[in-house]
Order: sequence, then C-alpha cells, then structure tokens
Amino acid sequence: ASCNSEPLGEGKALLRVSVFFPEKPEVKEELLVLSSNTLVDLQERITCSVDKILVDHGYQFGASYFFIENTFYEHVPPGETPLSTEIIKFARKKEMEGDNFFANYKSVPMRGVKFSDLRIRLGCHYHYCHAINDRHVVIFTDIRYINETDVQEVAAYPLIVFRAQESVASCCACDAEIATKIVYGDKFTIDNPAYYCNGCLDLLHCNEEGKLLDKSMRVYPYVTYLDLEEDEQD
Repeated sequence: ASCNSEPLGEGKALLRVSVFFPEKPEVKEELLVLSSNTLVDLQERITCSVDKILVDHGYQFGASYFFIENTFYEHVPPGETPLSTEIIKFARKKEMEGDNFFANYKSVPMRGVKFSDLRIRLGCHYHYCHAINDRHVVIFTDIRYINETDVQEVAAYPLIVFRAQESVASCCACDAEIATKIVYGDKFTIDNPAYYCNGCLDLLHCNEEGKLLDKSMRVYPYVTYLDLEEDEQD
C-alpha cells in the first residue's frame, strides 16, 4: 500500500471485505478498504502462508488475479502467463458453441484499478487466486461512509480488523509433536495434505541419506499464520 500519511477527509467510502481460507468455508481475515485503495493495495495486505513458503524457497511473487463480476483483474510479472488464460480460452469456446453464460468474461490489468472503479455486489462470492492455484473466496460485506470512529490516516488502509486464530496441526504419525512439514501425495495416509514432524517424516519417507523415497511426494515447511504474525512484528 501507499505510504500516504494524509488525513482521510470527508466523503470517502469504506468497504469491509472478508477473505476466506483456501478451500475452507471459514473467514481468515477481514479488512477495511477505502474506495481510493487499489486492488494491488488489497493484494499486498492479504496474508497467506503459501506466499511465505514460496519466498523462503527463493521464488518471487508470481501471477495472480481477482475475479470480480466476470472480470479477471490480473497481475502478470514479465515472462509469466496470466492465470486466467485457460479459463478465458474455455469461455471463448463455450461462447462460440452458443453458451452465453461465459460471454462477458474478460481479463484486464490489476494495477491502477481502484475500488471506486468497480461494480461490487455485497455478499457475492468473488475470488483471489495466487501462487498458481491457491484460491480464496472474497466477499464484500458492508459499504459506508467513514466516520469519526475510524482510523483517520490514509496510510492505515487496507486495515486488518480481524484475523482468525489458526489451530496448529500435530504430526499425523505420532500425534505428539507439532508438525513442521506439510506433505502432498502421501500414499501412507488418506489425508492430503498430511502433516509430519521432522522425525516421523525421516522415519517413514526418507532413506539413510535423508532423501525422499517417493519422488512424487511434495514436501514443504509447515507455516501457520502465527508464524506470519511473528514475522510482521520482527
């Protein structure tokens, strides 16, 4: 977000937005955004453990989009493909087949788009997608004018007003240690992803050299939103 320290002044609209956990019907955090804020401001304020995992592994923030009222508002770094590409292709194909449901789907750049530029319906399910396939439902729940009880500095917005307390997963093998790794494609359990402590992961899935026995498994550090909060405080 901008480092603008000017006072809010009068007549500005304030929107409340709920961002959900990926693939879970639970609100992860709620934010207040000004009508003068941009979608990029909101994107930069949303916290997600997947982003931290990617950065810790040397990856930069990649392509992303907000899907609002049939429009993909996209951030596309140089050399990357828009995440909506295949969806737009499918929409055009269905349109040619006479299915007008997808007729108005389009893609535009995210940068520079303010909330005052958007047509938004309260309670409608929109989407924020990043990190290739990490999707969050986004719902605007309220819109009003600012008042004297609101934080009066422009630089404070988007402002997080609620963040869920995330429970910490224990190891699925020993159920005694806190998980340190998140595993996708584990054939030893019906859970996907599965959570392991370092000791159980090494015992069940690694050889004597510490390398994975099953090369198709994907293993990442288990990062919680508590970790993200600690990083913000540092």
